[in-house]
Amino acid sequence: MLQKFEGIQITQFVAVVPSEQEGLERWQVLFKENLQPQRTEQTGISAVRKSKLSTLDLDLAACRVLYPNATRPDAIISVSQTPERLVPGNASGIASAMGWTKGTYRAAPLCWDLQMGCAGMVWGLYQAAMLLQQDSIKEVLLVCSETHSRLVNPSDRATRLLFGDGATAMRLTKQAKAGQEGTWTFELGTQPDDAGQLCTKPDGFLHMDGLGIFDFAVGTVVPALEKFIQSNGLSKDQISTYLMHQASGLVLQYMQRMMQIPPDRMPIALDGYGNTGSASIGILLAHHFAGAFHPELRNAIMVGFGSGLQWGFLKADLSQTKIHPILTIDSP
Repeated sequence: MLQKFEGIQITQFVAVVPSEQEGLERWQVLFKENLQPQRTEQTGISAVRKSKLSTLDLDLAACRVLYPNATRPDAIISVSQTPERLVPGNASGIASAMGWTKGTYRAAPLCWDLQMGCAGMVWGLYQAAMLLQQDSIKEVLLVCSETHSRLVNPSDRATRLLFGDGATAMRLTKQAKAGQEGTWTFELGTQPDDAGQLCTKPDGFLHMDGLGIFDFAVGTVVPALEKFIQSNGLSKDQISTYLMHQASGLVLQYMQRMMQIPPDRMPIALDGYGNTGSASIGILLAHHFAGAFHPELRNAIMVGFGSGLQWGFLKADLSQTKIHPILTIDSP
């Protein structure tokens, strides 16, 4: 079922990643084999980002770029499966560290925490769009961050060579700029992961059934995405850019071929970052589209899918969103 919201825009966007990388050189020593051809073909990844930085460290680095002065949002939405601590989540930590506490003239921002994974950015944007329907909410800060590397079993090649750390943050307001389409169209869906195809288990590590996730992406997400495009009265050729969750090279290649999407309309940003969960679409945007004007994003679709076997689609005009270059940090 489609849901539409009017007059919304993302004014600014920033992505943050740790400076530390782990890649083929290290992996070949650990696993005692030449991984180059196999890794390039299956995942498109020769290195991922990882460090001891927490998601809150990454969040705050992003927020300080977006809010260099005394301004503050009316609400904060933090999307993360790996918050710095379980209680409370990162949203209130952001408000506190940024100094957005209750003052004489303006209350502290409302804080939401969503435990969402690979579809989390789109689901977070849906929550932000709903908040912006309220008269009292003029601006929402959405932050998506993951440090999945701390959940990876060091001896599990399938996850260690795939998942990386990173964060993205954006400011959302009610009004679209002149000449910018302000209508957003969403579709969200869930196919409950009763088989535990991507989940943590009692050992504390992240486990993944790669074939099961692949089948979900090509068997469920692709048909749902094609139907979503048709429901918007569009053809696949009318979509200017497909902003896909950066799951893995193999998954994205098959999705591209099934939908017959030209490569230049489906950019990739996996190598050097890895699969960064809810942050991946933001890192993709910052990697390829840094700047203030992007005509190729006028009729874009964000496609989130993955853990929980959830998906989320958003058709939006991002052509006039200010996208900062990727920020790399090595300390809080």
